[in-house]
Amino acid sequence: MTSPRTASRAAAVLVLSALIAGCSTANDTPQSDTQNGASTGLPADHPPLTAPQSSASAMVGVVLEQMDGGGYTYARVQINGDEIWTAGPITSLSEGDTIGLLDAFPMEQFRSNALDRTFELLYFVGGYRPASAMTAAPPVPAGSAGVVLQVLNGGGYTYLEVETEEAATWIAADGMEVTEGDRVVWGGASVMRQFTSSTLNRTFDEILFVTYVEVIK
Repeated sequence: MTSPRTASRAAAVLVLSALIAGCSTANDTPQSDTQNGASTGLPADHPPLTAPQSSASAMVGVVLEQMDGGGYTYARVQINGDEIWTAGPITSLSEGDTIGLLDAFPMEQFRSNALDRTFELLYFVGGYRPASAMTAAPPVPAGSAGVVLQVLNGGGYTYLEVETEEAATWIAADGMEVTEGDRVVWGGASVMRQFTSSTLNRTFDEILFVTYVEVIK
């Protein structure tokens, strides 16, 4: 299988940013960035959130290969001549499909036990969309606003339990000032399941890593 042409996350982000300008399971666990000589300064149990891409600027590419495992659909996608591996919600994809990649963020040295392989660089995406649907503005995800029930801080991140119209949801973002009772909105969410934070010494059944959180009045 073809590895991404990008040698490092920084280079990959530059490539994907240029292209735009012109969800882990119990069996799929991230490894530390330091394992391949790169150091982000983040704790080993946190997925890197470098340069996530918003739904409004979703990338479009062609599916070269796809497989399902560990509750995710993995796809090798070609974007303007560059190939990347992605993982997102279970989706029916076929070779040759032109698709949009929503809310992508990179993760280095991601080990998938379900597939028995380690991806040098893998982009987790919030969803795959048909290219024909990319001309319309993407819908706002349900549960993107709510009231803060609990606040935890650790490893440079703020973890929030938020009561939405549907249910209580855990989200995580870069460290911020927020208190219980605040009403917040967030965006750029990517789902991680059975995520263990050694910093907090707890496992979240499901948590949303988001690109931004804003306190609203």
